[in-house]
Amino acid sequence: MVIKKLYFSHYKQIKKLIKKNNTSIPNYYFWKKIWKNKKKTIGEGLFKGNKLTGYHSSFKKKLVYNNQKYSIMVSSNWNVDKNYRNNSLILINRFFSTNSDLHVTTTA
Repeated sequence: MVIKKLYFSHYKQIKKLIKKNNTSIPNYYFWKKIWKNKKKTIGEGLFKGNKLTGYHSSFKKKLVYNNQKYSIMVSSNWNVDKNYRNNSLILINRFFSTNSDLHVTTTA
């Protein structure tokens, strides 16, 4: 298993993984608008060879509250092929180990 940064160019692999696990992803046009900046990473992926077996998307945000700035990491999608779920905690643990004032994650 290898962990790699994911970019817009990985959309087709991400979509294939998500559909395989019976969930959905917006079409590329809308998905691209969500992320706004095509040059930034959109998360990390678990790869076995060239095959994407796990995906965790996250993004950084800045928050100003009571005139104080906070760095926030937001988890937005966590999807791992059922045959590789024993490795899924690697992705979420890497998310929580990032340097940030606050980590936000939800489950559907």
